[in-house]
Amino acid sequence: MDEFSTTARDVVNSMDEYITDIKSNFVKSADELRLGRVKEGLAVFSHVIDALATLVELLEKLAEHELIDTGESYTNSINSINDFLELIEEAYGKGDLISVADIIEYESEKIDALYAIKLSEKAK
Repeated sequence: MDEFSTTARDVVNSMDEYITDIKSNFVKSADELRLGRVKEGLAVFSHVIDALATLVELLEKLAEHELIDTGESYTNSINSINDFLELIEEAYGKGDLISVADIIEYESEKIDALYAIKLSEKAK
């Protein structure tokens, strides 16, 4: 078992915790934005976007090394995350923070697609 396989197992085994934390903080950022606490809401939002981007980058690296299953569930997961982020980016680009909060609240289930990512046979 090599170091990459161990990392892949650790990441996949911790996914539920990461996803729950990301979703919880997305909701917190939406709540802050709706309450008019823009600075606080954007600070949490920025942190969560960074965490989600880091997680996706890590998954892409694991996929490159064939350590996670890159079948349909992986592709759907990444596409779902990208769709979610594009919606947020579009609203944020227009300066519409209420829409950003709404998208976070009503579209954040797209992050649940990450639950479908599994280890490849190579990493087991």
